Amino acid sequence: MKSLKPTWEVDGLFELSDSDNHVGSLYTVEDMMTILSIPTESHESFYKEVKRRQLLSDTGRVIEPKLFKKGLYKNKRIERWKILMDSLSSEKPKNKQSLSELELKAVIEKIYGASISIETQSNIGNNVLDIKANYKGTDYYIEFLEPYHFKDDVIIFKDKERKFNLEEKLGVKIIEWPYWIQLCERNVKIAFGENLEGRGAIWGSEILFGESSDAVKQKIISLSENFHAVRKDGIGYFYEEWRDNDGNMIKPAHPIIDKIKGGEETIDILLPMNVNDEGVNFWLPKDLWSL
Repeated sequence: MKSLKPTWEVDGLFELSDSDNHVGSLYTVEDMMTILSIPTESHESFYKEVKRRQLLSDTGRVIEPKLFKKGLYKNKRIERWKILMDSLSSEKPKNKQSLSELELKAVIEKIYGASISIETQSNIGNNVLDIKANYKGTDYYIEFLEPYHFKDDVIIFKDKERKFNLEEKLGVKIIEWPYWIQLCERNVKIAFGENLEGRGAIWGSEILFGESSDAVKQKIISLSENFHAVRKDGIGYFYEEWRDNDGNMIKPAHPIIDKIKGGEETIDILLPMNVNDEGVNFWLPKDLWSL
């Protein structure tokens, strides 16, 4: 997979109340307090702390992507959201926990409420899975696949072997959630067995699908199909801007589209090494089909 150095501002606002239709890397203060399990009595302290750390936008209501940068805390450099969670939350951050896990946990809890129990960083023997959810007596295990999981064939086959062994041990299927599948209610319901149209969304990632091997390519397609996220014309819509019926932007376009149109990059940055079976346009947003 090909990495593009970030030279743009990440945009788009995630909203927990309507996660299907609000995609982005910005969060309201209220949503972040829910995601980090900040108790009501600590809300004022949380707001003061994010303001002191200069994590707020000009409006004072939205938390900037600087939340993901590392800061010094107890003689360690850790992500700033973990600092806030450790000092103010009713739950302490776990060692390898990601914000994506907590975001998905909040989405799941919004859908199913008290009828579901969720554990992050769940220990399975000598292994750890990102999320374990029990709903109506059935266990669901979710493993996030960040970009490094698609680096090369060696990692693809190691992940395949690990997944097979854990599924044999647990007697259940592990749901692999790749980084391009939108964290939203619709996709959660698909993961839990509902037959809906899913959504993939890429708006600021540095890691794109260019130069992927056949094994990596097939896994990208397979995982997208698992979430019903492949459209008739492919997966190029992942990069496109989305707007609602009133014309309001609900997902920003990935800046790579303008970079390719402007000649700074070529379409190769989006294309696996071999696209003979599905065709070039399968991988491209519509704005780039004519190039």
